[in-house]
Amino acid sequence: MRSSSAGSTGVKRKASCLEAGESSSSTSSSMSSRRALIRASNRGTLKRAGPYLLGPRLGNSPVRSIVQCLAKKEGSDDFYSIKILTLSDPGRESYDDKQGKMLLHTEYSLLSLLNDQDGVVHHHGLFKDEYYEEIPSEKESANTAAIHRSQSAVARQYRIRHRLCLVLDCLCAHDFSSDTADLINLQHYVIREKRLSERETVIIFHDIVRVVECLHKVRLQ
Repeated sequence: MRSSSAGSTGVKRKASCLEAGESSSSTSSSMSSRRALIRASNRGTLKRAGPYLLGPRLGNSPVRSIVQCLAKKEGSDDFYSIKILTLSDPGRESYDDKQGKMLLHTEYSLLSLLNDQDGVVHHHGLFKDEYYEEIPSEKESANTAAIHRSQSAVARQYRIRHRLCLVLDCLCAHDFSSDTADLINLQHYVIREKRLSERETVIIFHDIVRVVECLHKVRLQ
């Protein structure tokens, strides 16, 4: 499954009310637009990242700062896997955050060299996204919280969070499409089958060696 947008970077969603240089006469209109956007993005219906609607999480990540989700591109029937790293505020990055950022950039750089190589996962873009995160009040009691939730979103406080998103081929079976129903992770397959025949083992091993040889030819060790 390939996308014509492969390799595109820097896609960014921003509310118009955040643009610099707004005149004081448009302040009221801008605030209304921002509040409407906050209400829409925090309504608890569909979560999204850029042009992708986010589904359930997929597997485990090597670092805590990265989550991997099933994603569907808006306006299409194409499904992808998307890795999301929520960026910490400047000066507050943990070792795990730095590790996650390095892993995403490294994976993107390597896969960019393998766009035409079969037998490997292909990427469909790396982009930066933003979303609104509600700031919880430290002094809120349980009763106050219930009342607070019933009030309009205007009374709540939010902050803008940034995240880095890497879009990849979806190579796992899921309930929303039959295109990948026959795919399974090799490790999971071996664990499930417990023992493979000699013929099947040779076929799998031959394919792995073929792909590794191609990677060596483009100087990827």
